[in-house]
Amino acid sequence: LNQAVIQANELNHVICSTTTPTMVSPSMACQVLHRLAPGLDMAAYDLQAACCGYLYALASAWDYLQSYPSGRVLVLTTETMRRIIDVQS
Repeated sequence: LNQAVIQANELNHVICSTTTPTMVSPSMACQVLHRLAPGLDMAAYDLQAACCGYLYALASAWDYLQSYPSGRVLVLTTETMRRIIDVQS
């Protein structure tokens, strides 16, 4: 957001691509939104689609922006596969 010179309150959507959220509810996107701007009310949701999740998130943001060209969407991806995969095997 700093590099794009955008304030959190200028966003319209937060989309997070993750297969390994820290918890099911609230979603990772809602947790990020709360940290960025506590009390801000906007759409924030996770997309869980494994390796192609980031592409689905980008497509979802693109679709939104086709209807609302002046909108602002934050797309992020986060994974902690080490929690669910035994790297020692």
